[in-house]
Amino acid sequence: MAVSQRLDIKQSQSLVMTSEMQQAIQLLQFSQLELLDFIHLEVEKNPFLEADFDAPLPQEAGLLTNDDYDFSSHEYRAHDLTLKQHVLQQINYLTLLPEERTICYALTSLLDENGYLEGDLSQLILPEGFTFEDVEALLKVLQTLEPVGIFCRSLKECLSIQLRELGEDNPAVLAVLDHLVVHGPAHLAKTEEAAEALKLIRTLNPKPGQSFHQITPLDAPPDLLVARNARGDWSIELNPESQPKLIFSHETYATLKESLPKGEDRKFFHSCYHSAHWLMKAVEQRAKTILRVAQKLFLHQEAFLEEGVECLKPLTLRQIAEELEIHESTVSRVTTHKYAQTPWGVFELKYFFTSGVQSVSDEGGLSSRAIQFKIKKLIEGEGEKPLSDDQLADMLNREGIRVARRTVAKYREALGIASSTKRKVS
Repeated sequence: MAVSQRLDIKQSQSLVMTSEMQQAIQLLQFSQLELLDFIHLEVEKNPFLEADFDAPLPQEAGLLTNDDYDFSSHEYRAHDLTLKQHVLQQINYLTLLPEERTICYALTSLLDENGYLEGDLSQLILPEGFTFEDVEALLKVLQTLEPVGIFCRSLKECLSIQLRELGEDNPAVLAVLDHLVVHGPAHLAKTEEAAEALKLIRTLNPKPGQSFHQITPLDAPPDLLVARNARGDWSIELNPESQPKLIFSHETYATLKESLPKGEDRKFFHSCYHSAHWLMKAVEQRAKTILRVAQKLFLHQEAFLEEGVECLKPLTLRQIAEELEIHESTVSRVTTHKYAQTPWGVFELKYFFTSGVQSVSDEGGLSSRAIQFKIKKLIEGEGEKPLSDDQLADMLNREGIRVARRTVAKYREALGIASSTKRKVS
């Protein structure tokens, strides 16, 4: 059989995720306070950027400047930080390439409130030229940040990091840790060495992120305002008090350009110029995306605006994503830690996505949150004779809401309401 070589030319399409695209994704995921903190860090680094905030100043919003924070002792002064804000402050002091910093931001966005990494790292979209081996290397760096034990993927890794920091990660202690993670304290060797290791491990913190401030709707002005306009229609607008305004300093640009030498200074000059314009555009695009998603969301939930939680409709992230022709993960990022002031109070946008129950009287059905609300109201008005789950199901079915007794029980438990036998008046 003859062997021959042949050169074929084929066309194919592939998506290359640049560091700027990756950073834009992270900006979407930031809460308002995290965004403000991130912008302050960027303004400190970039001579062409200035920030004008209609929202509260950093001190009033619970943020810290570098002068407020002592990195040598890691003590707080005057203000509360969220875990992610605290991490961003520290990342700002690391010597990193722009692409490496982007990956660090991406990893920070995956931190849960306990300091653990959520999700699968293999799902990260990396800048061109970077591998997951690079991610693991950066993760080792981030695991040296305060509080000790963050950026872990398991309880064992969290405690192992803390042991390493203490210089106590010797084989004997790690063996006890392995046993505890798998079996608990049962059947642990009855030796003095094991007892000492157990005593040490019990001094560690399995949830290092818990000591940090958790974001609530009251920490900052809501991102969106929902109210009737002069024509009587529902208006969904960005809250001007929550929108940071980035300004390009043309005066600084002109001054530096006139006296700009060649070499590294010129490279820094052009890098800052490009970065400033990109960040201004990215922050503006973030605001437009939040508004666009919110407008579509409240178009579906107009009954809620009119009548309240009782009239919430079933809605999924996929529905909004398909209608706006964007990715479902984008909708998830946009609606997490973004809050809207409505006629019924302040709600996280994520609140409006919920499963549904078929309703005879309502073609679109009712959301699970609406059903829970109805159950809560029925129980509040039950009087001295508590309603059983069967009775509650019958009452809802008479209203045209097809719901089983076990579903009523599940919703009642989700509300933290005891069963009818435990609600009886003694």
